Amino acid sequence: MIWLGVASVFRFQVGVVAPALFLIVLYHKKYRDLITLSLAGLFIFVFTGLVDYALRGGFHESLYRYVHYNIYHSSDFGVSPFWTYIPTLIFISISPFLLSRYHGFQWNEYRPLLPAVLYFVFFFVIHSLIPHKEERFLSPVLPAIFVLITPFLVFFIRNKGMRWRVWGFAAVNVLLLVIVSFSVSQLNIIGVARFFHKEKSISKIAVFEDSLKQLPISYAMRPDVKDIRVITRNNLNDLKISDCREVFIIRENYLPLLEGRLTDFRQVSVFKSSPVERALVKMNPGGNLRRASIYLYQPARCPLVSVKKNLTKEI
Repeated sequence: MIWLGVASVFRFQVGVVAPALFLIVLYHKKYRDLITLSLAGLFIFVFTGLVDYALRGGFHESLYRYVHYNIYHSSDFGVSPFWTYIPTLIFISISPFLLSRYHGFQWNEYRPLLPAVLYFVFFFVIHSLIPHKEERFLSPVLPAIFVLITPFLVFFIRNKGMRWRVWGFAAVNVLLLVIVSFSVSQLNIIGVARFFHKEKSISKIAVFEDSLKQLPISYAMRPDVKDIRVITRNNLNDLKISDCREVFIIRENYLPLLEGRLTDFRQVSVFKSSPVERALVKMNPGGNLRRASIYLYQPARCPLVSVKKNLTKEI
């Protein structure tokens, strides 16, 4: 319980599995251990709350603000259906290699893994109930997933005719590990930052709605870029740029809304995300639109900025 409390400090979502620990103790009818577990939980709750009080001025102030914000604003970042994480789980576990009739499998070997099963079920179900979903939210449960897969892999190893499944599972995971390890997160945002860092002549930005949720001006070391205006589908008449120091930024998913309205603009650059993130956009567009490609335009009458077509390729 203490380690769960420590983990929850770093990632609040992990705390949702606390009831699973109590259920395990109740299942084994170890009521004295239940008292010990409860006292340990109370201690870590009070201790972490006091630490937060010293740092933030309120008992569990960080937790309160986190929960409050997510209750009222989580859906602002996109809403996905309950089953969204199921395809993600299939992808993570490389399920095709695990599909088998499992004749002769000793299911009683799973009994020692009951804590991992409950941990996974609690975490997965509760996070599936949250409207806004992102694949990274499943990170804390990844170790449990591979623990639960292990008995099946051992079963395949013991059966010579099924060992190819283990080799295939390992090969695909190693390949994905290499791809993910060398994939830059939020590469589209980084590309925008590199653009403003290199192109000193641009000091104004017109952004279509939430195409750029994080304006990386500080990363680009351009404190002079302060004139930022937002254009929405309700005020498209403002889509007029008279100053050559201003550029227009729009995310790929919004381009159909402006069809025929960008004739006076020239496309300067496209800031693409990594192949992994582009795959995530296709798998769960509602929760990953911020990873979509970002297009940058300037008035066609203005001198073309001397920036490479796609700065993200330089990384």
